[in-house]
Amino acid sequence: MNKELGIYVHVPFCIRKCAYCDFYSGPYDEEKGARYFDALLSEIREAPGRFRTEGYTVNTVYIGGGTPSAVPPAYVAAVLGRLRDCFSFAADTEISMEANPGTLTQEKLRCYREAGVNRLSIGLQSTEDRLLKTLGRIHDFAAFMQSFDLAREAGFQNINVDLISGIPGQRLTDWENSLVSIAELEPEHLSAYSLIIEEETPFYALYGEQGSLRSALPSEEEERAMYRRTEEILDSYGYSRYEISNYAKKGYECRHNLGTWSLSPYLGFGAAAASFFENRRLKNAESLTYRDFPQTVEEILTPEEEQKEYMLLGLRKTAGVDDGAFQERFGASLFSCFEKEIGELTHEGLLHAAGTRVFLTKRGLDLANQVFFRFV
Repeated sequence: MNKELGIYVHVPFCIRKCAYCDFYSGPYDEEKGARYFDALLSEIREAPGRFRTEGYTVNTVYIGGGTPSAVPPAYVAAVLGRLRDCFSFAADTEISMEANPGTLTQEKLRCYREAGVNRLSIGLQSTEDRLLKTLGRIHDFAAFMQSFDLAREAGFQNINVDLISGIPGQRLTDWENSLVSIAELEPEHLSAYSLIIEEETPFYALYGEQGSLRSALPSEEEERAMYRRTEEILDSYGYSRYEISNYAKKGYECRHNLGTWSLSPYLGFGAAAASFFENRRLKNAESLTYRDFPQTVEEILTPEEEQKEYMLLGLRKTAGVDDGAFQERFGASLFSCFEKEIGELTHEGLLHAAGTRVFLTKRGLDLANQVFFRFV
């Protein structure tokens, strides 16, 4: 029986880098793009022999960035064509691609569909134009609406929309308006993230620990209110929370991310892309001008480390971790491997065990990082 394999492809090009973004990316030009995708296609061609992927079937592909929709669509088609040449694909492979408003056209969307992309993830972040300007986005809400309508007209029936809470200057009513406005459009999936201000971003100097504009961030109380209202509002529109920051209509959970949270094998291609394959973790170099991929850092996880990571990632899902799946993978029960942690966290009201499954309580979801720290 074939094993399932996920694939991630990194497209590190943007029109302009957002002020809060710490993902590896840079500006696109034709010469850089041609060199990059030539090396990327070579890396993909060499991967089956390097990783020995016989017996694996690709069930998900995720093309992220950067902004994949900022490059000519022929590159996306070439990447997917090369992947099909080199790997066995399932008949129903989920193929997701990130896109930003302001970079989508009718012709691009047609090309993506013809190339096999069947799930689109559109980075909106807010319906308020003043907050989009604060974030450094290249678009306004009207541009998002145009992109969303074009995607529907092109035949995309599985669309995710990204939203961010905790933006400087954002009020609770702004967040509620964004959630309601997007839920009424009925995308199949919504990702609702809290802003994290990362070092080495323009935002850090302004809003970080010593930032001069730190007071512009919503208060801790406001952020908690935003967090609570997210599930309340989306639930009223028929979206189920299946992971800490992700909500979906029934049957539209992101299969690629579910695989990652279940510690399923995946291969990453392109600059800064990560792989996890047969207990090895690899990371490609951060370079827009690379020629010989991959330059990687390799970490081999011990069985104990793999078990901890399996719990840490699996508890992100609202369904939690199933002992049957744990035993099938590791040959031991999670209740014996983590007896102390599960006992303490259950006593503190952060974890709940029901039958063979362990999952975060409502309070545990609010304090998820504290739970994860105990397993690390």
